Amino acid sequence: INSTRAMLRSHGIQTHNHPTPIFAFTLGDESDMLRIEHTLLNEHIILPLMQYPNGPAPTYFRLSINASHTKAHIDQLDQALTHALKAQPA
Repeated sequence: INSTRAMLRSHGIQTHNHPTPIFAFTLGDESDMLRIEHTLLNEHIILPLMQYPNGPAPTYFRLSINASHTKAHIDQLDQALTHALKAQPA
């Protein structure tokens, strides 16, 4: 959980400090997040956008880490986020 939190924060993503493996966050506006979700999906990363009452925003990403995720999986997410965030239009 701590390494995932640190990785997300290295991308400028604000995260909680709770010992829970679920991270909810936003990245830009809804069109940015749709583009990021699509880019990640093309890299075989499923990071779903949610629209659920009482979330951190009307639309947000929900990342859930579990015991089957390896360091390699987290590294793959890190690389995919790097790619997706660099691909943002200026």
